[in-house]
Amino acid sequence: MRRRLVVASIAAALLLTPALAGCGVVETAIEEATGADVAIGGLPDSWPAEVPVIDGDVIGGGTDASGDQPIWNATIAVKSDVSADVATQLEGAGFTPSAATGGVEGLEGAHFSNGTYEVFVAVTGTGDNWVANYSVVATSALAPNPQ
Repeated sequence: MRRRLVVASIAAALLLTPALAGCGVVETAIEEATGADVAIGGLPDSWPAEVPVIDGDVIGGGTDASGDQPIWNATIAVKSDVSADVATQLEGAGFTPSAATGGVEGLEGAHFSNGTYEVFVAVTGTGDNWVANYSVVATSALAPNPQ
């Protein structure tokens, strides 16, 4: 439950980022309130090097390391639907797409895995205002919890 609250807080912070960009005080406040690593205008320092992101303006990113495994998130502003480019880039980095990909008009979602990381990407927008949102988790974090 706490992990969902932290992830929701990070997502809310990222939505507010354009109005707050360039303000280190905001990053510090969010980090202190959530315990997450937040990067306004960039990827979090701990972003996995194996996970490439599409070229564009990084609106913000964050890491929730409160659980057993960290969860990373990044939102990148782009000028068009980059769904195919994201897939090509991730596949070129050794990720395999899942069969459960697709979307509706104006929103494309996809899941990729390389055995170490699971990457969930949603691309949405219209005209020349699009965003690609990446959520990354260690594959081991998704293993069933024996009880």
